[in-house]
Amino acid sequence: MVLNRAKILEKQIENYVLTIQKCGMIFREAMKEYLSGSLDLFSERVTKIKNLEGKADKLRTQIEHKLYTDMLIPDSRGDVLGILETMDDVADEAQRLILIIDIERPYIPESLKEDFLKLAEYSENAVDELAKAVMTFFVDIKTCNGFINRVYFFEGEVDKVVERLKRAIFSSVEITDFSKKMHLRYFIDELADLSDLAEDVCQRLAISIIKRSI
Repeated sequence: MVLNRAKILEKQIENYVLTIQKCGMIFREAMKEYLSGSLDLFSERVTKIKNLEGKADKLRTQIEHKLYTDMLIPDSRGDVLGILETMDDVADEAQRLILIIDIERPYIPESLKEDFLKLAEYSENAVDELAKAVMTFFVDIKTCNGFINRVYFFEGEVDKVVERLKRAIFSSVEITDFSKKMHLRYFIDELADLSDLAEDVCQRLAISIIKRSI
């Protein structure tokens, strides 16, 4: 009976992690469509990521309820809850970023689009590797650190693109209005937050791995 409940919990966690992973993928595709001017497709992504984020919230609530009512994994329940909650921040941020872009519709010069796309791709890579790290934490903890290191790598790549974009924007003669430069800088910082949040979850994972090894 306990084994069955544990299996159900494991499946719910897997569905939750896959939903967060999909949020990262939708974020990347939405950015591609916005940058290419495919605004109808972009609007569809806005709706889809709202639905996914809502699904993630429901799954997390179900998992939390099961952890307490079925008294499963009591020794590491706090760590698991902390990991799931910070993962939820990743889904929230992916949705928030797309909504901000949908509302404010920033002007991105053609010369900067490639790096904005890289920013989105590296951020999605970080979320993807995070999802793999969390899954292995529950099923094969020995391989977890490899995925954690990849998240750190992609977060570092995001930082490089952020610096390059900011230098390009503030030295640009194409963008003459300082307020537009500040608006773009704001969006760059917002986009970089997604990989930062993925890194935050990995720091929790790393601590939990150390606890389990003691």
